[in-house]
Amino acid sequence: MHPVTGHLQGAMKMFRNAERRTRELDELTIRLQDSNATLRRGDEVREQYMLWLVCVRQIAASVDKAGKAAGPLLSFKKWWDEIARDSSHDFFRKERNVVLKDTADTIEIVSMTDGSGNEIASWVFGRGPHAGEPLVPRCQKYNDWLYHQLWAPACELLCPATLMPCLSFDC
Repeated sequence: MHPVTGHLQGAMKMFRNAERRTRELDELTIRLQDSNATLRRGDEVREQYMLWLVCVRQIAASVDKAGKAAGPLLSFKKWWDEIARDSSHDFFRKERNVVLKDTADTIEIVSMTDGSGNEIASWVFGRGPHAGEPLVPRCQKYNDWLYHQLWAPACELLCPATLMPCLSFDC
């Protein structure tokens, strides 16, 4: 197997893991009630979020390795430099470092009331460009971005350049 193929397949494996972690986060946060009940699930939510961050970061790392294994391709380098400037991509790269290296809690619980006066709690981002946004929809949106803007274009750029058959998008 060509090293480029191996790295791109590794990225897809981590993408599937990220999707699974997102579903786990959704299950943990879908039926939130008051902030005390939500807080009891806090360790599980934070753990799944941390694992999701590891997966999404590894997708980019694997695509980077695939690009290096392909050799000097100007089209890939130009595209990769553009990807690095994406604000959400940059945020989640830094978020992973803060969560893993500084063991910081970067997500938090916010409490609100529904139309009947019942307390409803939600997990949101506590900082950065996504501060206050609900956790799971943003993770899902980033997963979509990783697939459509990172993994698929990397396959399109790298496979023909290395004379490899293109990977199936269901890899």
